[in-house]
Amino acid sequence: MKQLKGGFPTISPINTVLRTCTAYEPQSRPLVEEYCAGLDLEGCFDGLSASQAHLAAVEIVQAVCGRDDPAEHLRQRADEMVVNALAICRSLYKAAAVW
Repeated sequence: MKQLKGGFPTISPINTVLRTCTAYEPQSRPLVEEYCAGLDLEGCFDGLSASQAHLAAVEIVQAVCGRDDPAEHLRQRADEMVVNALAICRSLYKAAAVW
């Protein structure tokens, strides 16, 4: 994988956050670089498939670039995703029981 100047591989979800947010608001680059370093340190995308990680990165970009309170928005989206996942699981269990 090609490395960027900031140290994140070019195809990483962290790089997606960094490049997209700084393209949207170039003056925020130092803050976004620090945030991305924190995401990396916390292992934000560990254990996710590439598509899951990039979906999460897009959610993060939307929160950081489009919301007054990104942290609260991310918590709300996480809660919504849990509810949706539980609803799907419930449907699959019911389908298995019917089978």
